[in-house]
Amino acid sequence: MAKYFCISSPAVCYDDLVQYYVMKQLLEDVAVAKADDAYYSQMANDFTKTVGTQSGSDNWGYNRYIPSWKRQYAAGTITGFTDDQLKTQLDTDFNSMKYGVAIGSSASHVTTALADGGILDTEGDPADPGTKGTVFQIVNTNGPSIHQEPYSNATASTAVFDKLYTATDVKFIYIDFYDKFSTHFDTWWNKLNLTQSGDSTWQTNKADYKADVRNNMGTQSFSSDEGPGTDTKTWSTWTMGYPTHNSGALDSRVYVLPIDKLLDKDATTMSELATFLGVNVSTNANNIIDEYKSFTTV
Repeated sequence: MAKYFCISSPAVCYDDLVQYYVMKQLLEDVAVAKADDAYYSQMANDFTKTVGTQSGSDNWGYNRYIPSWKRQYAAGTITGFTDDQLKTQLDTDFNSMKYGVAIGSSASHVTTALADGGILDTEGDPADPGTKGTVFQIVNTNGPSIHQEPYSNATASTAVFDKLYTATDVKFIYIDFYDKFSTHFDTWWNKLNLTQSGDSTWQTNKADYKADVRNNMGTQSFSSDEGPGTDTKTWSTWTMGYPTHNSGALDSRVYVLPIDKLLDKDATTMSELATFLGVNVSTNANNIIDEYKSFTTV
């Protein structure tokens, strides 16, 4: 099972929610499995966030979640790694989160004592909490996306995806909209517009830009039949052409997350995402989404 989940988001499209939500699902899975362990049962609570318009050199102009732990890499860093360097870096990130040390939990629960090839906790029990994975993002000039940006003149590059796919067992979460005419699309666009408040060209052409982006996101449907008297079959594909299939078969390492459905707390979407992560939907999942929408409204 994959230990790493790469979240790809065009123009910071709800990536703060998805990163926080996914990490909470992974850590709350630990809390359930280790409910009788005073340390591991609290790891999900130790992963927190603040809400702000700026973090370091990033100034968004609207409220975003700023998690207590996250990993981002420049695209050039990933493609510049050898396969072994890439694996080592991702393993380092996973191990720092696996025991909760990276989120400020007390490291005293874990000792360096080895037994049966594993680390023991201070009570002499196996220390492995069974953490299913961690998340990370790849940043390029257009934000944390490893796919073509949703503009008609965007140039697609598969270099980062190819590197991660062949060198590791990374799984990929692509953020998009099932319904690109939903209010959630408009909310995201309003946030994005705030980041461009000082760009006069953007402000002059923002309506055209919005129409262009909307045209290149979401799903498109096709219908066909096999002749008179046969049923019409309808299916949908993602306009952005995500790598959802490998050699003609559905790829279990790629999931396109319809963010509007997650924001609507659609049970099927929440279940599909949990299955992709290898966990169950946490009892706190709905609250996480409700809280996000109340804190980050524009």
